Amino acid sequence: MNSICNLHKKIDNFNFKDKRLNSRLSTLCTQLETDGESSISSMFSNQGQLKGYYRFINNPKVKSSMLIDIFGTFSLEEVQDESVILALQDTTELDYTGKRSASNVGCMEYLHRRGLYLHNHLLINPLGIPLGLFSQRFIQRSDESLGKSKQRISLPIEEKESYRWLAEFNLLQDKFATQTDKTVIDICDREADISELLSARRYSHIHYIVRSRSERKTTTSGVSIWEEVAAQKSTFSYQQEVSDAKGKKRIANLFVRYCPVILSPTYRKGKKLLPQPVYLVETKEENPPKGANQFVGVC
Repeated sequence: MNSICNLHKKIDNFNFKDKRLNSRLSTLCTQLETDGESSISSMFSNQGQLKGYYRFINNPKVKSSMLIDIFGTFSLEEVQDESVILALQDTTELDYTGKRSASNVGCMEYLHRRGLYLHNHLLINPLGIPLGLFSQRFIQRSDESLGKSKQRISLPIEEKESYRWLAEFNLLQDKFATQTDKTVIDICDREADISELLSARRYSHIHYIVRSRSERKTTTSGVSIWEEVAAQKSTFSYQQEVSDAKGKKRIANLFVRYCPVILSPTYRKGKKLLPQPVYLVETKEENPPKGANQFVGVC
């Protein structure tokens, strides 16, 4: 609710120097915030509202830079009442294949698929209530980049697409460096399981949870981290509703194990990385139903 109030405050304080546009912006935001999952065409109850939306965004006085100033600028005031903040990073596809604008964007995983990748950094509280959009960036692939994954392995991290995870984590640290009264936790998918990010933490009140992607080695036992955490005794258990590939739901009994380890540094040409102490956490389903996929996750 606090983030919604701050958003409306930004809207009320913004001036297009056109009373009709100011009024239209306020009306559109009220309509859009009621349904954040549907398509634009289904959000509005009649054709008049939909027409008003397209007239607004196509008005020459409404520039993308203005909308970014309103919706894309994060302020610490939006989270001033929060003691724990969860920052969620993830990437989504914007597929424009077959659209008129397809020729103006890059390729995706195949040459005939045209579009962009949008990387979002969203802040929520422990109850899952959105606090605001922290950051957002686009990734556009060139046609020449396809089929060159092996060549990209030796590139510096700053020249790889995966750098976005590290860049966003550092941006989060810079923003909340002085907010020591808050606990900030960045939550990332397995693509963020890169040594540079795992060693990038600079402040005791800022943490990360990264889903494990590969069986890294430890500096002590030499076994993989997955084997290391699997050998621990479970500390507690809980029940969670899970879904299979077909969407069928069931209740899984999950057991949690964790342990501290020191990760062996990853080889980087021309750069020496240091061993990194981290905590491993495994969530594993015990005794799944016959024929069901076992639920396992390691961070």
